[in-house]
Amino acid sequence: MHSGPCVDDRCSCVRNALPCKKYCGCSGTRWIAGGAGCPRGATSALSGAAGASETAAGSSLCRQRTWCTCRPPASCSTDDCPCFRVDRECDPDACLSCGAHWHPLSGVDGTILQSGRRGGGRTGRGLHGAATVEPAPRDGVGLVQSGLSGGGTSVGTRRCRNVQLQVGLRPRLLLGPSAAHGLGVLAGEEVAEGAFVGEYTGEVLSLTEARIRGRTYDAADVSFLFRTTKTVVLDAMYCGNRTKFINHSAASPNLEVKLLSVCGDIRVAFFGTSALRPGEELFFHYGYTVSGWRA
Repeated sequence: MHSGPCVDDRCSCVRNALPCKKYCGCSGTRWIAGGAGCPRGATSALSGAAGASETAAGSSLCRQRTWCTCRPPASCSTDDCPCFRVDRECDPDACLSCGAHWHPLSGVDGTILQSGRRGGGRTGRGLHGAATVEPAPRDGVGLVQSGLSGGGTSVGTRRCRNVQLQVGLRPRLLLGPSAAHGLGVLAGEEVAEGAFVGEYTGEVLSLTEARIRGRTYDAADVSFLFRTTKTVVLDAMYCGNRTKFINHSAASPNLEVKLLSVCGDIRVAFFGTSALRPGEELFFHYGYTVSGWRA
């Protein structure tokens, strides 16, 4: 936190060639009227994409902060998006044109919306193929609709595809006997290729504490430690979710792990590398050799 504009002699983000974030506390990184030293309608110095120098709705944003100006449908899912390109989820307070700030129930890519239902409700299939029932968004906010032949049906295409961790929509995951080792995680429904599957969560530890616990876990031949940065490790032993039971496969993993920056925090996301069938076991590569493993 500092006063005045973000320059080398006062801003650690500038000195380390990092973008400012909404929680930095520097002038103009939040939605304020005319931040000191950060001119109204400032353009991002870090976006680097064609058209990304547009102002974010005339707001006062620190020029050291990154945002995108992508447009739906299916935006922010390729390296053309400056946020996606650097493994950062879009910022709902800054990325306005892509719709990162719209409500999760405003529609998802590929969702078939049935018109004329009582109360405006709509049914369809979500990002991971699960049947959904969603309330109609007010005035269609958040949806790009195109008519289909017959039945008064339209396709509702969700805006930003780069807010999966913030939105939290994921397929159902089941625990069951593993073909590789002990318990495993199975897909509880069809999952599309490239779809968000889940987030690895746990207690946040320092590297020193993780090494101490790791010696205990190794002696018991069980560990749920997941290192996210040089100094931070997640421990899902005592808190977490079912993703901690996803087993290792060096030969045929069907999940990809991505470390994504979300509002300044590094979070661990799983994405399917192929279409998954109900009952199919999930695997990812642990990044090291596991002796005696059967997958």
